[in-house]
Amino acid sequence: ITDHIEHQFIAKHKIKIGTPYSFQGDEKDLMFISFGIDSETHSSALRYINTPEVLNVAITRARVNQFVFAFTEKIDPTTLVGKYFDQLLVNENEAASSSQVNDDFHKEVTSFLQNLRIEVHDDYLIAGILIDILILTKSGYYGIDLIGYPGKFYENMSIKEYEILGRSGVKMIPLPYSNWYYENEKTKEDLQKMILQV
Repeated sequence: ITDHIEHQFIAKHKIKIGTPYSFQGDEKDLMFISFGIDSETHSSALRYINTPEVLNVAITRARVNQFVFAFTEKIDPTTLVGKYFDQLLVNENEAASSSQVNDDFHKEVTSFLQNLRIEVHDDYLIAGILIDILILTKSGYYGIDLIGYPGKFYENMSIKEYEILGRSGVKMIPLPYSNWYYENEKTKEDLQKMILQV
């Protein structure tokens, strides 16, 4: 990086380069993770990145988005890193197929949020976790977890996923379909107060 980018540009944009431990307690809007490992990598490097604490720090530093570079086909799928890569591929496939989902609940909530004149993103991937709806307001990022509608948006996200996204700077809001259907006006009012801080 330093061979191709001038120091003042690195300083201006607060670009940081390092191992997972050098990012402990630190977060960035964008993270580029280069695993630099394959089937011929020395066993000590594989043991290092397969340590749960190390991998957790590496994959939870991005506030908005992360880009992963790896030779996934050359990694043992039974290792911690191998399982992480498999999950990334599952999430990517879900995101690709989600554009074909015809879901009234999702459409109604998205339309309501767009009418508030805020930035809305569907099926947004952060830290390897697919968020049903991501919104950006003056007070920060919010994720909407759509729950209870038959089909794609039936299941809620796990507490662990909420915690990871919280550390990434995304405030998660669970939104059950029952609330949206039976108490629509009150739910919209509560949602607006939460995300616009009014």
